[in-house]
Amino acid sequence: MDSALLSLSTRATRALARLQAAGRVKSIWLPGMLTHLGRLARAIPEGSDVASWIYVAKDYPGLEPECDVEKIKNCVLDLSDPLTAAGLIVLVREAWGDDCGFVQHGMNNDGQRLCWARFGTRARDCGQGATELEALVAALEYAAERWAPLPVPAPAA
Repeated sequence: MDSALLSLSTRATRALARLQAAGRVKSIWLPGMLTHLGRLARAIPEGSDVASWIYVAKDYPGLEPECDVEKIKNCVLDLSDPLTAAGLIVLVREAWGDDCGFVQHGMNNDGQRLCWARFGTRARDCGQGATELEALVAALEYAAERWAPLPVPAPAA
């Protein structure tokens, strides 16, 4: 993953973590998403009736699936993976509470290609970028600012 895509992936993961903490999304992860550690899946550990996240390390396909909650908490979405990138719109729709949200392609006034993420009441612009991924990540960040704002530091005395 190149540095620009890693930055975009990190921004998306951080926004989703804030939205999950605020109750806007149930989970950051969808089954089959790829992280920097490996592909995620849901599994029910033996002797339990509660599903847990597991991942299969992508560099070592012969390894048994591993369930390490701390490692999974620190995973970053791998948006270079088409399945993970496609799952992002599902999470943005959940964050905005809009099953019909979409990304619209167009041109700005300078003739440059631009994408707008349109979600919420009257499909308003919630994020824009040069690509669909950039627009979706911007929509996640806007949702996080709206519904899961970071605490404002107290002024220095």
